[in-house]
Amino acid sequence: MRHALWPPRRPPASPDTARFYPAPDMIASARVFFVLALFESAVLHALGLMLGHSRVLLLLAVLSDAMLVCAVAILRSLGRLPTAIAGDRVTVRVGLLFALDFAAAAVDPAGQVGGDARVLNGALLASPNLVLVFRAPVRATVLGLRRLAVDGIRLKLDRPDEFLARLAAASDNPGAG
Repeated sequence: MRHALWPPRRPPASPDTARFYPAPDMIASARVFFVLALFESAVLHALGLMLGHSRVLLLLAVLSDAMLVCAVAILRSLGRLPTAIAGDRVTVRVGLLFALDFAAAAVDPAGQVGGDARVLNGALLASPNLVLVFRAPVRATVLGLRRLAVDGIRLKLDRPDEFLARLAAASDNPGAG
C-alpha cells in the first residue's frame, strides 16, 4: 500500500521491454467506482452521527477511511504498474490487484475458457478486450498476499493488437532477450 501512495524510484527498463497500460475507459470506470465509494463513506458517517454512539461512529469512520485509502492506492497503481513483455517473459500487472509472471510460450493462442476454469478478471469494471488462456495453470499473486493457480486472465489493455503481436513474437523466439 505504501508503494502506491509514495512510489519507489525504479530503474529505467531495458529498451526491449514493451509496456502496455490499462485502457482509459477501464480507469474511468474505476474512478466512477471510487466516487461511489466516497458517497457510501459519507452515508456511513451520517448514519453513525444519527445513531449518536461515539464508538460506532469511530469504528465506521476508521473502516470507511481505510477503504478509501485502499481504493486510492489501487487507482493510482493502475496507471503505474503496466503489463510488460521483456524477451520471452511476460509480466501481467493489474495495479496492486493481480500479478502474473510467465513465459510467453505458456499462453495457448487457440485456447478456450472452459466453464470450470479459474480465470482472473483483470478488466475490473469494464468488458475485456483480451483473454489469455494458459496451457497449464500459472501462479498468480492476488493483492500481494495470496497465490493461486489460474487458467487464464481477462484484460483490458490500451493496445491489445500490439500486445498480441509482441506476445506471438516472444513465444516464437524463446530465450531472446
